[in-house]
Amino acid sequence: MDGHDAGVNRRRFLQGASGFLASVTAVGEAVASEAPDGEEGPLQGVPRDARNVEAGLESFVAKWEALGPTITSVRFGRYLSGTTINCQVAGTPRAYTIELGPEGGATLTLGRSPNDHVTLVVDEQDWLDILYGEVSGLAPALAGRTFAEKSEVNYGSIFAIVAYVFAHLPASVGHDPEFNAETVEGIVGRGGQTTCGNSDSAAPPSVNVDEALGENRAPPATRRLAETFHDIGYEDVPDDVIAVAREQIKNVLSVSYAATELAPGRKLADAIETIGSGTEATAIAGDRTFRTSPEHAALLNASLAQLLEWEDFTYFAHTGSAIVPTALAAGELAGASGKEVLATIALANEVTGRTGFFLTDPTNLGQSLPVHETECPFIAGKLLGQDVETLQDASGIAGTQPHMTAIATWTGDSKGFIGGEPAAASLRAARLADEGLHGRRDHLENVAGYWYRVSDIPSPHDVSMAYDGVGEEWLLRDEYYNKRYPVNGFAQTAVHAARDIREQLLDAGIDPAEPGAIDEVRVRMNTSMAGTGTLFSEGSVDYIPEKVLNDERPDWTYIPLLYDAYYPIAAMLVEGELTHRQFTPEVVGDEQVLDVYRRTEGVTDISVGDYGAAVTVTTSEGQLESQFGIDGLDVTQSSYDAHVGCIRDGVNANFDGDDKFRKAASDTLSTRKIDRITDAIDDLESFTDINAFTRRL
Repeated sequence: MDGHDAGVNRRRFLQGASGFLASVTAVGEAVASEAPDGEEGPLQGVPRDARNVEAGLESFVAKWEALGPTITSVRFGRYLSGTTINCQVAGTPRAYTIELGPEGGATLTLGRSPNDHVTLVVDEQDWLDILYGEVSGLAPALAGRTFAEKSEVNYGSIFAIVAYVFAHLPASVGHDPEFNAETVEGIVGRGGQTTCGNSDSAAPPSVNVDEALGENRAPPATRRLAETFHDIGYEDVPDDVIAVAREQIKNVLSVSYAATELAPGRKLADAIETIGSGTEATAIAGDRTFRTSPEHAALLNASLAQLLEWEDFTYFAHTGSAIVPTALAAGELAGASGKEVLATIALANEVTGRTGFFLTDPTNLGQSLPVHETECPFIAGKLLGQDVETLQDASGIAGTQPHMTAIATWTGDSKGFIGGEPAAASLRAARLADEGLHGRRDHLENVAGYWYRVSDIPSPHDVSMAYDGVGEEWLLRDEYYNKRYPVNGFAQTAVHAARDIREQLLDAGIDPAEPGAIDEVRVRMNTSMAGTGTLFSEGSVDYIPEKVLNDERPDWTYIPLLYDAYYPIAAMLVEGELTHRQFTPEVVGDEQVLDVYRRTEGVTDISVGDYGAAVTVTTSEGQLESQFGIDGLDVTQSSYDAHVGCIRDGVNANFDGDDKFRKAASDTLSTRKIDRITDAIDDLESFTDINAFTRRL
C-alpha cells in the first residue's frame, strides 16, 4: 500500500466531507476500514466497570496524534488547532490539561493551565459517557450539568463533539502523510460540502486564502442583498426553481396543519387568536383560519411549521418554516401576486441557504442557526414594493435586537418560536421602514452588527457568500430537502430502514405490533444521528415516563422525541408510519411502542456515511436487516457524495409535496379541501392577488 492509498483517502475526504462533524466522520470511516486486523477496537466497546476518565483522555490524545493535522484543516478546526483545554472532574481535585498542537501532536498533563482556551467542569459520569461514546458531548450541557464561559463555548463544544466521535474509532489510527497544504486549502476553500452530482452550486464560492487572511474591510453585504431582492423578479427565476418553491409552500402549509393536531400547536393558535389584532393576514388554526395582523399570522404560522421537525431545509439552513409564512403574510398585506410571492420565496431560499456557508459555528448549526433576520426583512420589504434604501432600513431595524435560540427551551410549547419570532419581527421592521423609520444600512457586515453578533465569522471576506451567485446558481435545484418523516434529518434513513424492516416482518407473518414479536432492535447510526439522538434523553429510556408523559412537567412535550435516536424507529416498527399521530400521548405511552423502544440499542458506525443508517431486528424467527445509505444502496456501497439529493432521491423517492400534504393534513382537512389547496398552489401564478389564494386555506 503506497502513500496515496494508506490511511485517509484524500479524494474521498475532499469529495464527501460535510461540514465539521461529517469531516471527522469521513476520516473515521477511512481509518476504521484500514485498521489492522486484531487491533484494539473503539472505546465504546470497553466494559463500563473498566472505564475511567484518565484512560479516556489518554485515548483522545493518542488519536489526535494521528488525526490532528487532518481535523485542524477542516471547517471548524481553528477551534482545536493550537488549543489548550482544561478538563476538570466536577466536585473533585482531579484536573488535566490537554494541549493540541497547531499542526497535530498533543500532550496530557496533570493540573490546570492558566493559559487555557476553555475550562470544562464536567461530572465524572458525564466525562465517561462522552469519552466512551455513550452520549453526545452536548447532552450534559443541555441538562445543565456542565459549564464553560460564554467566550469558551465554541472551543468546548468542538472538543466534546470530537471526543465523542473519537470514542468510535479504533485505538490505533493512521493518517495520510501527503495531506499537504494544497489539500488543506482545498477543504477550507470549499467549506466541505458537496452535492450528489458534485455540482458547483453546492460548494461555497472559492476564496483565495492568501487574500482573505488579514483582510479588514467587509464587502457591502446589506446593500448588495437589498439590490438582489429588489432587482430579481419572477421572470429571472428558472421554471424548475419556481417548481421547488411551489413544493415548499405545500410542505410548510401541510406540516402547519399537522401541528394543530397536537397540544402545543392548538394552544398557540388559541393564544394568538386571543391576543392578536388586525385583519390583514391569515392564520392557521386547524380546520379553520382566522384573520389577524401580519406579524401575528407570521408568528403563528412559522411556529407551527417548526413544531414537528417536519419542515424542510436548503443547504444548512432550515428555510421554509420562516420564509413561506413571512411571504404569505407580507403578500396579503400588499396584495402581491402569486408570481411575486413565488419569486420571493425562491430568492429567499437562495440567500438563506448561502448563509450556511459562513454563519455556522460549533454552537450554531441546523435549527440552531440564527439566520432568519437575514432574509425575512427583505422578503417583507420586497413584497411591500420597497426601494433599495428602504429595504436596507428594514434589515437594519430587524437586526437591532437579534433573535437567537436557547436549545434547552426546545422541550416546551414555544420551540416553534425559533422561526416564528424572527418572522414576526421582520414583518414589523418592514412596516416600520415603510413609515419612515431608518435602520443601520450596513449592519449585516459590520463587526458590531447582526451577523457578527449571532455567529463567529473567520474573515470579513466570507460575508460575500450570502449573495455571490444568487440569480445564476440555484441551491434549490440540488440542495433543497423536504423531510419525509417528522424527525431529525440525521435519522431519516434509519426510520426509512425501520419501515422496510416492518414490511419484511409482515411478509414473514410477524406483526411487530403484537407483544413479544420483537426481541431486539439494533441501529447502526451515523455520528450526527447518534450525537443529536441523545441530546435530551441522555441515553435513558426513563425520560419518557418521567418527563414527556409526566403531567407535572408541562415544560416537556413530545418535541424531544423528534430528536431521539430510538423512539421514531420503535414507533415506525409498531405503528407502520411516522407522522404527527405517533407523537400523541396515546401512542407515546403505548406499552408495545415503549417495549420496542426499550429493546432498541444503537451503536455509532462511522462506516455508514454522513447520513446513512442500518437497522437489524431480531425475532424468534431470526434476523432481518435493512440498510439505507445516503444513496439508497446497501451501506457497504454508500459513498460520501451528499446528504440532500441522494436522500431526496432515495428515502424521498416517489414522495412529493402532494403526498406530504395528504399525509400531514389528512386529520385536519377533508380530501376535497386538500385537493383544492394543492391545485391552487400548482396554479399560483394565475392569482393576481395572493389573498384570493389564502382564502382557500
